[in-house]
Amino acid sequence: MRIRGPEFHARLAKVFTREVLVTSSSTVLTVSDCYQTFNQFCQARGMALIERKFFKSLIAEVIREEFNLGLRHDLIGKNNRQQQGWKGLNARLDTLELTGCRN
Repeated sequence: MRIRGPEFHARLAKVFTREVLVTSSSTVLTVSDCYQTFNQFCQARGMALIERKFFKSLIAEVIREEFNLGLRHDLIGKNNRQQQGWKGLNARLDTLELTGCRN
């Protein structure tokens, strides 16, 4: 069984999605925020980081499978600019705090 490679990051993205992401009708999770949180998640567990260009397509697929939400291109982020992300999804930062990683 291979430990490293694309399969490893796919498994890690599924764990991240199940442990950290939650549905929340009034929130928006941008790709940037999701990527930053995923990096914190990986660092807290001593895992290798993934480049953003690979992360976006990987996490979009996992989120579609887990939450049946597609990646949107018309969301307004914290910087009041149009960004890509998911409406109705949020990251539970308390999960990261339990592992010793703070935002």
